[in-house]
Amino acid sequence: MNSKPADQATTGRRAVAMALWAPATVDSDPIVRRGTGAWSRPGAGPRNRRPAENLCFPWSNEFGMTETAVSEQDRLERLERLRGENRILEAEAGVLRQFMESMARLIEAVEKPNREAEALTLLSQVLDSAIRAIGARDGSLLVPDTGTGELVFVLVQGASTKTSLIGRRLPAGRGIAGWVAENRRGTTVNNVPADDRFYPELDVEFDYRTSSLLAAPLLGGNRLLGVVEVVNKQDGKLFSTGNLTLLTLMCRFAGELLHSLISDVELTKSMRRAEQA
Repeated sequence: MNSKPADQATTGRRAVAMALWAPATVDSDPIVRRGTGAWSRPGAGPRNRRPAENLCFPWSNEFGMTETAVSEQDRLERLERLRGENRILEAEAGVLRQFMESMARLIEAVEKPNREAEALTLLSQVLDSAIRAIGARDGSLLVPDTGTGELVFVLVQGASTKTSLIGRRLPAGRGIAGWVAENRRGTTVNNVPADDRFYPELDVEFDYRTSSLLAAPLLGGNRLLGVVEVVNKQDGKLFSTGNLTLLTLMCRFAGELLHSLISDVELTKSMRRAEQA
């Protein structure tokens, strides 16, 4: 009496195997339909594809197979997506390598003996490292004038460097850099002319077009030491959230190193004044 269910299960498994591997059409076979519950898709002919690709299996989970066979086109599309994802991962790995190299250069900069002279060297390393790691065309570093609240350009680097920009001042709170200084957090702007914070006067004066921009504060010892800007992604690409994260990390790391240098220099000067008194 118990042989009938076993026979039905055996028939079902045999029917599934036939549906998957038989070279001939199977949807008209009553044993296959009875064993699997399969039916032919409307308009799907068995002559130009494997029978399994024409069939639906409502109880497919019971037999451990997908509802429909994956077509060759689907496989090719998935392969192309995987290749695209691999290219993205390789690019991100390259950025991370550049970031680590940049950090190594910053550490090397502060290990040199002339501590009074190396503050500017460190700032130059920060800007150069940011431009290279993020893949921007240009960059600048501004420091605050504590007396007026203005931001002063002290370094500019890149493919379109305007050295005459050095020494120029942004009014307090103006421009994207001014916003970053006031809020002490970075920002990504991929359509600069449309941003309400944009200060266009410098672009007009220097015949320059700022299309996209990343800016992050240089913080150390809870003090604002400056603002780093990288401008215009290479090849016209957009800056990403990951780019801003890298810039923020670099600025934070460099800010603490710079704060340490400034503190050491101030301490040395104080000791010299005490000795001369």
